[in-house]
Amino acid sequence: RKITKYSVKLKSCYSSYLSLASIAIGLMACSSPVNYDVTGVVKDRLYEGEWVYLEDIQSEKAIDSVELKEGQFKFEGKLSKPSQVLFRLNNEKYAFAILEQGSLHVDLDEHTAIGTPQNRAIAEFTKQRSALLTELQDSTIAIQNRYDDILEMADHLQTYHKMEYYPKREKLYLDYFKENQNSLAALEALPELADILQPKEFRKQVVAKMNANLKSQKGIYDLINEVKLRESCAEGSRFVDFTIDTPQGPRSLSDYVGQGKYVLVDFWASWCGPCIREMPNLKELYEIYKGDQFEILGVAVMDKPEASLKAIEEQELEWPQILNAQKIPTEIYGIRGIPHLILFGPDGTILKRGARGKELKALIATYLE
Repeated sequence: RKITKYSVKLKSCYSSYLSLASIAIGLMACSSPVNYDVTGVVKDRLYEGEWVYLEDIQSEKAIDSVELKEGQFKFEGKLSKPSQVLFRLNNEKYAFAILEQGSLHVDLDEHTAIGTPQNRAIAEFTKQRSALLTELQDSTIAIQNRYDDILEMADHLQTYHKMEYYPKREKLYLDYFKENQNSLAALEALPELADILQPKEFRKQVVAKMNANLKSQKGIYDLINEVKLRESCAEGSRFVDFTIDTPQGPRSLSDYVGQGKYVLVDFWASWCGPCIREMPNLKELYEIYKGDQFEILGVAVMDKPEASLKAIEEQELEWPQILNAQKIPTEIYGIRGIPHLILFGPDGTILKRGARGKELKALIATYLE
């Protein structure tokens, strides 16, 4: 058998899974050694004679490799404990799996691994998650087709998300975590749960359920620290400043926030459809309340400055902007999705996070009327 040094640069089509890589250290320190038996297929005979690699995600090292013959490959061996691994032929042919006791079948074309308990749990969860996303897409299209007015459409989309989609998503992820909280399969839900739940709820419903061994793992430790950072920027906390090197020179959040006005900060990007759909609502608020007591500040994140400027011109936005912020503010404030709106009080206190549409209008009116 030929073993080469791990060197592949994984493509973005499955890079989201790499957020789990630093978490994927064995969760069961007292586990018995794992005897694994893996069979796999690649349908395209173009790859005949090439090598399939079995790689440990945590260490980024090859465990083994084998030559592809007649579209099939096989791995056999022993590990000290269950591990999260990647089977890889190239950047298009791959599959993630939990390597545990038993027989596993891998399809590199379909990116699937089936046959052992943890992998069956992940497969079922993936199926349920895909069904929920399909429901979200269908409902979104139906609402978009039903309303011509963009503000009315945005309000109904927000209501659907808040009343239907978000509760279903939270239940799906929490139920899965509770069923698999003592196994590596739980890793499939942890990054998303850190986003779905409020920091206090994440600590209560997820962190509190982790055993000491799990909490001590590097990836878990980093994830918990990230949630703690978000909690430090929760409602009721004072703003955390940042400075961006913009095309117009350095700009800081403190240039606008904490200066005696209510400031609504819109974290947005030109490529973000929901961000653009929220603009008419913000323009209406700005027209009503702009002045000595109220300001809107745009912070363009994860976007090219020239694209942000073009969108500002096309949308006729009059309020000040901090361009080229990239991921600096989103990491500080624990922002996982945009648009994300934060209302700061005159003294810089965070009054509300995440309000949009009608909820945002009512919120602003509460403070300014």
